Amino acid sequence: MECDRETTSMSNGIEALLGEFKNLVIYGAGGVSRVACRLLKECCTGREICVAVTDLHGNPKSVEGFQVYAIGDLTSDRYKKDALLIIAMMPVAARELRERLHEAGYQNIITVGELVDGMYNELYDNPIQKGKILFVNFSGRGYGCNPKYICKEILERKWDDMDCVWAVNDEGYQFPLGIRTVPYGSFRYYYELATAQVWIDNQHKNYFSRKRDGQFYIQTWHGCGPLKKIEHDAQSLPSSYLELAELDMGMVDVCLSGAGFNSMLFRRAFRYNGEILECGCPRNDIFFDMGFSAAEIRTAIGIPKETSVILYAPTLRDGESNRIDVPYLLDACEKLFANHCVMLIREHPQMKMQPGRYTFSDNVINVSDYPDMQEILAVSDLLITDYSSVMWDFSLQKKPVFLYHPDVTVYGEERGIYIPFSEMPYIEAFTMNELYEKLCCYDDGLYRKKLDNFLGKYESFDCGEAAGAVVDRMGEVIKNEA
Repeated sequence: MECDRETTSMSNGIEALLGEFKNLVIYGAGGVSRVACRLLKECCTGREICVAVTDLHGNPKSVEGFQVYAIGDLTSDRYKKDALLIIAMMPVAARELRERLHEAGYQNIITVGELVDGMYNELYDNPIQKGKILFVNFSGRGYGCNPKYICKEILERKWDDMDCVWAVNDEGYQFPLGIRTVPYGSFRYYYELATAQVWIDNQHKNYFSRKRDGQFYIQTWHGCGPLKKIEHDAQSLPSSYLELAELDMGMVDVCLSGAGFNSMLFRRAFRYNGEILECGCPRNDIFFDMGFSAAEIRTAIGIPKETSVILYAPTLRDGESNRIDVPYLLDACEKLFANHCVMLIREHPQMKMQPGRYTFSDNVINVSDYPDMQEILAVSDLLITDYSSVMWDFSLQKKPVFLYHPDVTVYGEERGIYIPFSEMPYIEAFTMNELYEKLCCYDDGLYRKKLDNFLGKYESFDCGEAAGAVVDRMGEVIKNEA
């Protein structure tokens, strides 16, 4: 393809920015460093690259395959005089560190921002391509979340001259016809980013993202409801993350809101002053789709026919998550539904690396790798979680949500929540025995009454038409009617 030749030329352009330096030191081991290492690894053949940090304690041993050293161990002329040191941090920290490194005798220093600016000077020689849409789902995951349902709507409309590009970090992801993929974080990715007419993302873009005049950025976000505190409302988020969030939101043209409460959060917590499209969340359209085939999804997951489905989907905190007694709770659920039940377990991605937490069988099914969480929610009859925002999404179906959170006090103090869980309609339990008892005596009428009041109070916008509203708005942009 033509863009393959163009991106090869661009990689040579990056090498030109690095000059004749054979040794590169990337300073920093956080998110900006990982993005920089991935980019430089692709183009810097014939150069030696390492990563430096102030203190090895608490830092990884390697970043994207490059060894991490303490800067105090890189003090020879090879590093102080003959190497190029690239500060891979957000701008505020980078400015402060640059001064200290100069004072320590390091002679050749640039910030990663300077490297990125140089890359885009070349990328912008390529024109914006009308009708090209770049989708990103959680920094390169597969076909899912809000971007999936927007893309699905575009494909169903069969518009002429549309180019749907999806950024992925794993070639194993499956996509429908009509979508081409690009490796997330590669030169090719930044070429697509620089030349797409529309961006669609469900989280903040990385620091290497730059928007130009004529591009349109739709931020879908990935959670809804008055749940965990986020962005500037949260007390525990690092300043570098908030700096990135502000840079990203400064590029956004439209934010999608699933509820009146979230519209308020965009203004306050995200410090966003632009357009808000109060249409609901595209990923939740599936709950209102009369043509949705639950039988096909149940078959794909391996759920036996004529069984009730219980979903357990905990969150992650400090590298751990809650664990439940599956057989015990299945017994309670079978009493509740007067039917045979199976349990689906959806672990956080980091917990998937800890095998043996559960014994899987025909009745206990691991859905941690299933690509579309909304399809799992749509075929489940009851949800057990702790603090995940899926509680809001799932309850749009008017199905029961149970919260098992024995560590709720600690979690609330560390993360912060907008309203007490006791003011939500979801049914709380703090011990396994209490959860069992509340499952057995669940009152559907009382739950639905509380739920309707809750969704009304916080102004849910979901009605099954969100993806259509987004594509209508995007169509205005592509046709130059915005």
